[in-house]
Amino acid sequence: MEIVQVGIDHRTAPLAVRERIALPGDRVGPAVRSIADEAWANEVLLVSTCNRTEAYAVSTDPDAVELLMAALRRCVPNA
Repeated sequence: MEIVQVGIDHRTAPLAVRERIALPGDRVGPAVRSIADEAWANEVLLVSTCNRTEAYAVSTDPDAVELLMAALRRCVPNA
């Protein structure tokens, strides 16, 4: 198994982009459950603050990074 991570922060994206990607607190739980329900993800963690949005997953799938990015795009309506 491997841990994969995708995300943006204040060093990699301007505020306007971070604001579009940020998830409100009430959407984090459903987003994590949605990603965890996908067959490729064994475990999922999502962190979304004013300065960063990061998603972590544990997976054996060789395409886990791409799958995590696609899942995050589906969970973030403004992305």
